Amino acid sequence: MKKKVFILITLILAALLLASCASAEMKGENYDNYYGEELAPEIGDKENGALADGDLTVNEGSIPGGQKLITTVDMTVESKEYDTLVNGILEKVKAAGGYVENSSVRTRAGDLRSATFTLRIPADKLSVITEAVEEGANVLYYTEKSVDVSLTYADLEGRLSSLRAEQTALNAMLEKADTVDTAIRIQKRLSEVRGEIESIEGQLRVLDSKISYSTLNLSVEEVEKETVVPEELTLWEEIKERFSENAEDTGAYLREMLVFFVGGIPTLLSITVTLLVLLAPPAIAVLIIVLVVKAVMKKKKKVALTKDTTPKN
Repeated sequence: MKKKVFILITLILAALLLASCASAEMKGENYDNYYGEELAPEIGDKENGALADGDLTVNEGSIPGGQKLITTVDMTVESKEYDTLVNGILEKVKAAGGYVENSSVRTRAGDLRSATFTLRIPADKLSVITEAVEEGANVLYYTEKSVDVSLTYADLEGRLSSLRAEQTALNAMLEKADTVDTAIRIQKRLSEVRGEIESIEGQLRVLDSKISYSTLNLSVEEVEKETVVPEELTLWEEIKERFSENAEDTGAYLREMLVFFVGGIPTLLSITVTLLVLLAPPAIAVLIIVLVVKAVMKKKKKVALTKDTTPKN
């Protein structure tokens, strides 16, 4: 009995070990979604800002120590000169060899505009563009993030090299295949290898694009008054500044109220005249009726009073 239990436990452990190895092998084979959805898009032509197949060489001089870095910068800025700022930035991006990946513009209260841009900029020109933005606008928020994908890139290149070597070997084997069954099995594996090669080449193209072209997520707000960020103010300086801001806001509010009421006078007069025209006849009729009723009541009261004061014979 003990021997059977021991054999059963041994078989279970062996099965678990094999399952674990198979799972690890499957994970090692799956590179299609190495970077999730970011690697899903295929690279198109240069006119749309992407890299073509022949443009996979990364400018190593722009990457410290030959690292493969994907850099993303997020900036939020404001400016009273919205058109000058936006047009100037877009011209500099174009001159640097970059492009606009996507953009959106909306109008806020007071006809003030705000826009968001996703800009793709050559990695070695990113600092030039961000400095130009800082010089032309009031920066409210800035963050820069770099992800080192050197190991991932090297791993993909290593796998690609191995698969190409296997492809060469399989082609040689296919030429020497002496049976139909052998040729079919070799052809099946060749198809699998070609699919894996295409997948890895696509991932490398996307990585090359992200490495060569940094991303600048830029939000631009049009304002009438730029935000002042005080460095270090004394208590009285802070009170003075806050009082000044509140006084200015109160003045602006009173100005808007005055414009609203004065501007609404024609509408108010029009409504008043309309109400008089519509309500005057009924009001006059009601007034006449009230006066007549009062006069009749007064007369009746006077007659009754006269009868009460007349002496009886």
